[in-house]
Formats: sequence, C-alpha cells, structure tokens
Amino acid sequence: MFTSINTIQLPKLKVLNFKRNAIGVINDLQLPDSLEVLILKNQRCDLPLNYLTGLSKLPPRLRPLKLCRNGLSERTIQHLDISTSLRDLHMHDNAFENYGRWKEGVKLVYPGIILDFDGLSGSSKGESDSLDSDNDSTGSD
Repeated sequence: MFTSINTIQLPKLKVLNFKRNAIGVINDLQLPDSLEVLILKNQRCDLPLNYLTGLSKLPPRLRPLKLCRNGLSERTIQHLDISTSLRDLHMHDNAFENYGRWKEGVKLVYPGIILDFDGLSGSSKGESDSLDSDNDSTGSD
C-alpha cells in the first residue's frame, strides 16, 4: 500500500492505477507523456488526499482521470491544469462546497469533457470503468 508518490520513471507507461491505497500527498509527480489513464480514486488514509500540488501538469495523452472519493475540494485542485485532450474526468464524492457550480465552470472551459459519466451510455460507462474495476459493492466509480 502506497502512502505517497513522487516520481514515476517508466517512459512507456500507459495506465497508472493507485486505486484504494493510502496516498495523502503527491509532491512532485512527473508523469510520462505516454500515460493515457490515471486512477487515484478512493484513497484510504486518515487524512484525505488533499495535497495535490505535485500533480499540476497532466500528460498530453491522458484521457480518463479518476480522482473521485478522496475528500478533495475546489481549493485542493485549483492548480490542476486540465489538458484539452482530457475527455473523461471523475471528481464525484469529494468535499466540494458547490460541486454543481464547479462542474458547470469546467464544462464552460472544456465543453467536450465528460464529468462523472455525464452523457455516457451504459456501454461506454462500462468500458471506462473496466480499467479499474475490482468488483466492489457498487460496481462503479
């Protein structure tokens, strides 16, 4: 079980899944440009994943980014530079003061992005979720 991550030096890495670890801090994480999927959801630690300053630059090929169920707030992620290539962002079940307003703001800036399965059909949702499925009780994000 990981508690912090700093550097990933695998230049051909396409999928990075740290679902259900105990990561509370991401300091200076330099992800490879080859990364297409990043899953950091549902961190199980005493403190929520609330220090993401090291995750400011996202790889250009990244499509889904899953940061749901981590206790994140608008302030925690304000520095996150959402790539225009990012098409699927999962941020639900965090600690946003007004999540609906935040989603509206993101959709205005990035009109093609799908937030938390909005606009996905059941089959597309299943395909996206299969990357990190672990047969938990909800079967979803």
